Amino acid sequence: METFSSQLVEEAEDIGPEEWLGLADALDKAMLLAGIDRTESAIRRINLMSALVAAVGPSSDSLRNPDAAVAIFLDALPMEFKEASALVINWRQANREDIRRLRSIKNLLTPLVSIESLVVDAVGKETIGKWMTLLSRLP
Repeated sequence: METFSSQLVEEAEDIGPEEWLGLADALDKAMLLAGIDRTESAIRRINLMSALVAAVGPSSDSLRNPDAAVAIFLDALPMEFKEASALVINWRQANREDIRRLRSIKNLLTPLVSIESLVVDAVGKETIGKWMTLLSRLP
């Protein structure tokens, strides 16, 4: 998976618009076949999307679309903002499962830092902005 992602970023400038959708489908199938769970799959996809946007800029295609990255983030969240806000205050006293879920949020959110300003959807932008307030406090 890492090799596929690395090559995709390196060769992104040479990929035509019609090829992006096929690559997104191939990535999804590869992660499914590799047995990567839903959260880890979302983390890897958002990281790849962020790297591709940095390499060749945003686009409306599924792998370079900042709004699509936000949708993936929101779909993969293991808890609501209110619960995360409460847990992050004293996360060191939280149980292991809650700490793992907070760490997943951090891993999902971190790659969005570099593309947050490119999010067009107003609701998505506001939602990500709210989650970003927790980033420095997440384990």
